[in-house]
Amino acid sequence: PDAYMEVALVFGSIEKDKAKEFLPKLVDVASPSVFERAVASLQNSNLDARASATDILVALHEIDIRSADAADDKHSGVSLKSLVNVCNTCFSANTSDYFTSSAVASALSHLVDRTPLPKLFMRTAMLAETAHPSLKEFSLELLEKLAKRKVWKMDRGVWEGFARSCKKAAPRSFPVMATLPISTVSAASPIALRIASSTRGE
Repeated sequence: PDAYMEVALVFGSIEKDKAKEFLPKLVDVASPSVFERAVASLQNSNLDARASATDILVALHEIDIRSADAADDKHSGVSLKSLVNVCNTCFSANTSDYFTSSAVASALSHLVDRTPLPKLFMRTAMLAETAHPSLKEFSLELLEKLAKRKVWKMDRGVWEGFARSCKKAAPRSFPVMATLPISTVSAASPIALRIASSTRGE
């Protein structure tokens, strides 16, 4: 809607707390192109109290996701599809100058210790490594932290995302998978299962 485009154009003139407060509405109603305009507004802003790229990425993962049963309730969060689309935009060519590798790493560092872990955390971590290859070692550090936090006991979607990330990072991720309980490792990689077993002398 035009009203949201108008807000996006002046998003950089809104102080951080207000911008974060308005973000769910922008995500749920506006298109990714409108979000790109909001990012451009932030990037060109001279306001000292404006939201940073790290602030925005963290705030996106703090937004409540509307359940399928509440599809018609506009006060119960945002749709998963809308949030995924906006998160994808954070790693597009049009926003890469704003969502830099350092900003993204800072956001993920803030989020990795959250309980519960945000639903889209692993998806964002994988997008981050693809968009910013320099974050490969950082991504391994995230996997190590999650392994220590017993990620296999977390939300099923988070665990599955962890497993996919381990597969993608193989063989660099084998030392991480070797620290997991044997019963869980096969979900991440059959090869890693053999490596983990041999590491433990099993």
